[in-house]
Amino acid sequence: MKYVTWTSDLNYYLAWYMFFALLWLYAFIEYKTNFIVQVSAASYYFDSNASNEGSASVGKGFKFAYLNHMGSLAMGSFIIGVIRFVKFVFVYAARKTANMSGENKMSEMAVKCGTCYIQCLEKVTDYLNEAAFCYMAVSGENFATSAWNGFLLNIKHMLQFSFSNLIAKVFMFLGKVGITVGNIFSLMFIM
Repeated sequence: MKYVTWTSDLNYYLAWYMFFALLWLYAFIEYKTNFIVQVSAASYYFDSNASNEGSASVGKGFKFAYLNHMGSLAMGSFIIGVIRFVKFVFVYAARKTANMSGENKMSEMAVKCGTCYIQCLEKVTDYLNEAAFCYMAVSGENFATSAWNGFLLNIKHMLQFSFSNLIAKVFMFLGKVGITVGNIFSLMFIM
């Protein structure tokens, strides 16, 4: 006979809580570092003019991230942490169900559709959070206001943003090819 105590149940729930806390912490660190880079880039852009080259102030990025917008960064990372947690729980439950049902094609298709939906929701939320943090880095407003204004800005200038993203991807690809070719030729020269 197996005895279950309240401490084993508590440990089970605490393990899930700690897993969620790790997901939230990972998202927070990811968004915080991106926000520091965004503030640095914004300070460089707005400090530059025709006669003077601006400076990218990383210290200002740290100040804004840790003193001014810590709650906003925590809110955005909490949202993405919840979505990642739901995604993990769904995939875990789906695998358990698939193991119990065997070769049931309907359950496999339902799991794939659900996984696709959750991944789509995660990508859209991540994109909106990035837009909110970019807007927050420039304007200094809170998360909710920046998220709404960033969303409206993306809707208003959708064509220009998609074109600039395409150009950026082309240049990044050319840079990767250039670095690879440069490394190959330098290795051949060294050998």
